[in-house]
Amino acid sequence: MVIGCVILALVGLAIVILPALTWSRRPRMSPVKIDVVNLKAALQQYHAEYGALPGGNSSQILTVLRGENPWKICFFTAPPRSINPSGEFIDPWGTPYYIGYASTSRVFVRSAGKNKIFGDKDDITTEH
Repeated sequence: MVIGCVILALVGLAIVILPALTWSRRPRMSPVKIDVVNLKAALQQYHAEYGALPGGNSSQILTVLRGENPWKICFFTAPPRSINPSGEFIDPWGTPYYIGYASTSRVFVRSAGKNKIFGDKDDITTEH
């Protein structure tokens, strides 16, 4: 009886601990990668709702995604510290995220990365 309880307790402990160990081994997305993925998702949701992607420059697009659209839907939120004085969504290094449209329905978002230069290996993007 005691051995059965010990075995049952060990099995129960394994059920609790093993998922936690597995979870800790999963690769974590960086905050910047989360930002680009979330911004891309917001643009895709906007497209699904309105049948088109928002136009304009980066700050105008962000304004539309934050609720300045015909139905006042908030597709994207960002902490105030992530918005520069020009109204652009910026990465942790202070560079505005680049929003590009590959077609009328395909979008990509890119951070210049730590070196603040677009177009090199340092970039963080949703394209890959």
